[in-house]
Amino acid sequence: MPETDQDVLNWAKSSIIEHLEAKSGGEVEWSNTDLLKLCMLVSLEETASDGSLGDDVLFKSTWDLSLIKHYSIRIRELFMDMCQDIEGDLYSKAQSSYDDYVAKYPTHLVSSINEVLYEQQGYKRMASYGDVSSFQLRRVLDSGVGSPILLAIIYMIVAEESGLSLHALSLEEGSYVVMWPKDDTIRLGAQGEVFVIDPYAKGSLMSAQEISEIFDVDVPFRPDSLKDMAEDTLLQLLLTHWCLAVQCPPEPLLAIPLDLDVALGEYSDVSVQVEYDDGQKGPLLSNRGDFWTVSPETMHHMQKCLSAAEKLHILQEGTIESTIRLALCQYFCQEYHNAIESLDMVLENHDPLFELERIEVLQNKCRLLLRT
Repeated sequence: MPETDQDVLNWAKSSIIEHLEAKSGGEVEWSNTDLLKLCMLVSLEETASDGSLGDDVLFKSTWDLSLIKHYSIRIRELFMDMCQDIEGDLYSKAQSSYDDYVAKYPTHLVSSINEVLYEQQGYKRMASYGDVSSFQLRRVLDSGVGSPILLAIIYMIVAEESGLSLHALSLEEGSYVVMWPKDDTIRLGAQGEVFVIDPYAKGSLMSAQEISEIFDVDVPFRPDSLKDMAEDTLLQLLLTHWCLAVQCPPEPLLAIPLDLDVALGEYSDVSVQVEYDDGQKGPLLSNRGDFWTVSPETMHHMQKCLSAAEKLHILQEGTIESTIRLALCQYFCQEYHNAIESLDMVLENHDPLFELERIEVLQNKCRLLLRT
């Protein structure tokens, strides 16, 4: 059993890699348990790397999820009380099963889930972008404050335990998620209009047509797989650490992108600060000639960004996009040898649509930096 923060960190890292490698491959199906395990291990790794696990070894090594079972028990009780109130005397005479009531009163089950999660347990949306704890499952379960993607995962798994299996659609790479019943015979709507669940708005029902218009997606929605949800969870964590590393606004429309333009010093919206003689801190993104680098003060966030990129590279089976993302993180972490090797993989398996000349320019800059 792991004893220290470093032991826990090493165990979590190796467990994550083992888990991802076991679940990689297009034919491998993910379960709710697989998704929960990944989220919890990543949360454990993040907390251990901060040295903030405390002295509770059992807490460090297990972090059980029995409270989710507890939620579902309370939801089922509340839902059946609702059904009894609706049917009155007929309820005691009916021979209906629990699943029959779910099919008959799905919106009431949704109301029961919302009552337990948001009213009784106090789950709510994060107050602002950029709070890493909102992307760490253990801390979300502790505090109740979560990102859209993690609130959606909690909601989906609690709903499944409560008898309602849900599809999910992750929009804008996990910045917004909507859900609806997997069973086509169960409809959340009336008079022909289809509604979906918004877990980030306390489980309120939203018009599917309205979501379609806002996000420019076709109805009926095509659900994401649990693997897709895992990828977006890691990506949101990565981007949060990236924004903290470069100290840019974390809002999606304002954030500095993690891309070749920034690495090559060609991103026009980056303003360069200077280091003053009076002791004020220097730039968080500093310009060394043509090279953008992350400051020492925020390098720990860049290291966590790289850790998430490594996981995504495994999960996405070394796609061009994931390899370039990995190389960029290695570059900003000043791991220039590794960045060169990753960029070699891009060049060897290049996509004709990619600007290979810019990949080669970044490689040459890495080589030059190794000599300085």
